[in-house]
Amino acid sequence: GILSQAAAETGLDDFGDDLHVAPLRVLAPAMIGEGELSTLGRLSNHGTLVGYARQKLLAADLLRRHPEIHDIEIERPVVIAGQGRTGTTHLHNLMASDPAFRSMPYWESLEPIPPRAEQGVRHSRADADPRFARCAESLAGLNGALPHFKRMHDMYPEHVHEEIALLAIAYGGMAPETMAVMPTWRDWYLASDQVPYYEFMKTMLKILTFLGRGTERDAGRWLLKSPQHVERLGDLMTVFPDATVICTHRDPVAVAKSMSTMLTYTSRMSHDPAKLRDYVLSRTHPLGRFKAVFFESLGYSADDWRRLEADIRQLIASSEATPVAASKYGQKYEVRGTLHGPAGKMAPVITVWIVRPNEGSPRLI
Repeated sequence: GILSQAAAETGLDDFGDDLHVAPLRVLAPAMIGEGELSTLGRLSNHGTLVGYARQKLLAADLLRRHPEIHDIEIERPVVIAGQGRTGTTHLHNLMASDPAFRSMPYWESLEPIPPRAEQGVRHSRADADPRFARCAESLAGLNGALPHFKRMHDMYPEHVHEEIALLAIAYGGMAPETMAVMPTWRDWYLASDQVPYYEFMKTMLKILTFLGRGTERDAGRWLLKSPQHVERLGDLMTVFPDATVICTHRDPVAVAKSMSTMLTYTSRMSHDPAKLRDYVLSRTHPLGRFKAVFFESLGYSADDWRRLEADIRQLIASSEATPVAASKYGQKYEVRGTLHGPAGKMAPVITVWIVRPNEGSPRLI
């Protein structure tokens, strides 16, 4: 299961509290029964949920060893709240350029607490932190799979990110709604009391303040941002009564069009197109040329590599993924099926995918 896998990966078993239990009991079955996800979608989301559980274990462990973290004050945060696609990200980046503010870069949001083996080291520069390198590698895969996403929501390791990622560690907040359409989960979230999750988020901000001391992220006043806060202003102000809230606005028609475009585009299969075009279908690649001969016999070509992409996507949507091997590089899966090539020929194929540590999206290998 999700929790047992996280415990095995961290060597920890104390989650600190049971805040995560109720939402996970709803979320896990809803994702399987209602999400209508492809095999890779299920693998990707499973990896994300395990990652949240790992962080909750690490948070409980750090708080046990450093109880003084609870004494840190989060005073007068500035919170940007507005519907998605109303310019909240641009405003967030602009204001975060003021060194007086403490914000959370994207690489830190993916792994707020480093693994035990990497703790205790203060990196004076962000790019010296191993989490930075892992984030950059993950983004390279994202940009390969979704090359136009940067035009909608630019992502890079130093990019300031939303604290919704901190709420999600306890499976609170609206983050799961971005993973699949799950009416049961939506109804639970809307009816739930989110104040305890905002309290957990406040504790995570204290942890980040503690871990950031002596680094370039050592600053006082927190700058926060998330569209979620628009529908949870009461919960937000209950936990942060001295917060200053900035609300952004934009034509709702433009917002709807922009959001629809981004969600549709990001629903694509996560893969690197170069893997198909420049390897699998390449007659000149030292190893890929042998695969190219096979796929050419089915009617595929490097000039029309997207046809193979589409057929592989269809194959994985109707087939089960089988875990085959795990190593320090990640968990590998096989997806078996039959390709129906453009030349009218059929052939059984095995595609191999890997979910790397601290990444949610499977990669074709």
